[in-house]
Amino acid sequence: MSQTTPESPAHAQGTHKKEGWQSLEQTVMDNRNPILGGLVVLLLLVGGLIGYKQLFVKPREAQAQNRMAEPQQAFSVDSFALALNGNSLKTGFLQIADDFGMTPTGKLAHGYAAICQLQLGNFDEALRHGKKYRSDDELLDSRVLMVMAHAYTEKGDFDNGIKYYVKAAEVTDNPLTTPQNYYLAGLAAMEKEKFAEAVKYFQQVKDRYPQSREGQSIDKFLALANQKSKG
Repeated sequence: MSQTTPESPAHAQGTHKKEGWQSLEQTVMDNRNPILGGLVVLLLLVGGLIGYKQLFVKPREAQAQNRMAEPQQAFSVDSFALALNGNSLKTGFLQIADDFGMTPTGKLAHGYAAICQLQLGNFDEALRHGKKYRSDDELLDSRVLMVMAHAYTEKGDFDNGIKYYVKAAEVTDNPLTTPQNYYLAGLAAMEKEKFAEAVKYFQQVKDRYPQSREGQSIDKFLALANQKSKG
């Protein structure tokens, strides 16, 4: 009676691998048309996006930049209503944000609009525009985040106020805005009777920015927050 030589493990593994690759190759071949179709769609989408940016966004961005000078001039002299709304002769930030919202300058206009709305007492509108703002300017980022924090606290929402003051403090390490926002976060925490949290924010000012305006008077706030936190 003849005996069958057992297949070696290495040979069996190689056979299984070969079968596996053949199965995979067959699967790819069977799905070749859908795969190629998906790649074509992807390339069309990428090409369309590039074309959209070059043919639409870029020219619109140039137009938006040209229109920013007038409201920025009004903004620089605290004419917030004029800067925001414009008039029959001048464009305002609102119009630029509406007309050019997909461009970088249009998103920047939302930031200016948020500041104007806060100055005019329109807190919900300040928040709405603040959420639509986008920029690469970290100092302006900090200011818009602080505007949103002000708007929340004015509405009595101190939890979000604290959150946005801290965001404003941490978006950039600036010797003017960072201690100011930590200080304001501490005051908002005191309002919510979150005294241990207030200690943390006041301590940031004391440790990192002792020469700032807030740092020069922070000890009394820190002492009060510490006292309150201990009951």
